[in-house]
Amino acid sequence: MATGCPWLSRTVLLTTMALMYSPLVASNPGEGMSESESAAPAIRTFEPPAIRTFEPPATVRKRGRIGVTYQNLSTVGALSDTGVLFGTHETDTHAVRLDLDYMIGARWEAHVSVPFIRKRSREGAFIFHDPRRLTVQHPEAPLLDDGNFHSGWQDLSLGLSYHAQWRGFAISPRITASIPTHEYPHFGNAALGQNLWSLSVGFDVSRQPEFSNFFYAFGYSYRFVEKTLGFNVNRQQFRLSGGYYFTPRFSASLFLDSSKGRGVKGRDIGRLSRGFTSELWYQHDRLDSREGIIGGASCAYQVNDDYSVSLTAAKLLRGRDRQDLRHAYE
Repeated sequence: MATGCPWLSRTVLLTTMALMYSPLVASNPGEGMSESESAAPAIRTFEPPAIRTFEPPATVRKRGRIGVTYQNLSTVGALSDTGVLFGTHETDTHAVRLDLDYMIGARWEAHVSVPFIRKRSREGAFIFHDPRRLTVQHPEAPLLDDGNFHSGWQDLSLGLSYHAQWRGFAISPRITASIPTHEYPHFGNAALGQNLWSLSVGFDVSRQPEFSNFFYAFGYSYRFVEKTLGFNVNRQQFRLSGGYYFTPRFSASLFLDSSKGRGVKGRDIGRLSRGFTSELWYQHDRLDSREGIIGGASCAYQVNDDYSVSLTAAKLLRGRDRQDLRHAYE
C-alpha cells in the first residue's frame, strides 16, 4: 500500500475477505471485480460495477488508487456439458491480487492488475491428470494434483477505460489485455490458470436515480482468447447488479454474472482424447467453454477520503463444462 503519496487513494485489506478500491474522484463505494479466466474458478470472478461521478479536471486531487484483495475459492467436482455434476475432487484456492488504477486526465483511466495464487487439488485424486500417462510426453508439465499447494503469479492484466456521462448514466467502455507472467503449467485441477493470452472489450453502464439511494448497473464484455489446437475458445460475459446506500459511506448490492463461451464440449473431449492420453486431453483445460451464472452479494464502506473496505460472497448457481464453484469470498 502507498503512504505519503498525495495523488493516490489507498485500499486496505480487511481480515480474510476482500476490499474494493477507494474512490478516485468523488466516486461512490461499491466497485466490483472483473472476470479473469483460469483452469479453475477465476480470480476476479464477479463484477458488480460502480456508480461513479467525475469532477472537472481542475478539481481532481487524487488520480490513482492502489488495491490489495484476498480471495478464497472452493470447488467440489465438475459439471458436464449438460450440467450434470460428476467427480469428487476438491480444489482450494487462496489468492492475493494487486491492483493499480490511474486517471489520465478527466476521463481516461489506466488499470494494472496481477494475482498471486496458491492452489491445491485434494480428495478423489484425478489420476488422469498425471502427465506421465500422456502419449506425447511434456517434461514442462509436473504432477499438480498431488494434494499439495502450488503457488505462483498468474496473468498480468493491462487495461484502459473511458468514463462518460449521458442523461444520468455513467458509461465506461474498456479494453483489457491479459498476459501470462511466465510459462506456468496448465495441466491439472491445481493449475494456476490456462496460460493463454487474451483481449477483452466491453462496457459498463450504471445509474443512481436523482434523490434516490438505489443504484443499478449492467455490463457486457467479449474476450478474444488465444486459440488452442486451432479451436476458438472466445467468451462473452454479462453483468447485472443493483444496490442501496444505507448511508453516504455504506452500501450493499446483489449481482449476477453470466458467462458463455465457445470451445469443445466435455463429451467430445472424452470421446476424442483416446483414453485420456492424447494431446487434446493435455490441452483440455484450455478448451472448455466454462459457461455459468454466478450470483452473490457485496457490501462496501468508505472509511475516509483515502480508504475503503468491502466484502463479497458468491457461488455458482448454474454451469456447464466447468468446475462446480461452491463458494468464493473476497
